[in-house]
Amino acid sequence: MLAELSAGFAVLATDRSIRVVILAATGKAFCAGHNLKEMQANRQAPDQGAAYFANLFERCATLMQIITALPQPVIAEVQGIAVAAGCQLVATCDMAVAADAAFGVDATGVGFV
Repeated sequence: MLAELSAGFAVLATDRSIRVVILAATGKAFCAGHNLKEMQANRQAPDQGAAYFANLFERCATLMQIITALPQPVIAEVQGIAVAAGCQLVATCDMAVAADAAFGVDATGVGFV
């Protein structure tokens, strides 16, 4: 998803006919953040996942920088829960229009090396 969003936003940045970008989702969640099962599985690596986490967080940071660099304003249309990196995604946008109780933080400590 990080790669798809990064590529999509990169294309939008070059299209001057687009005046605003609305980032929206369907279903119960807007964005649940990173895949916790995948993150936990990578802790089994000899480096306890250090290389995996460094790469994951670099890709995530790159996406957020692409969004902030867009010439168009980006509006997050948050219809459902946005937690952890999903909350970060919304916060990176220029504006958010959100449903009640849409946000939260991850208190599990998963992903921290």
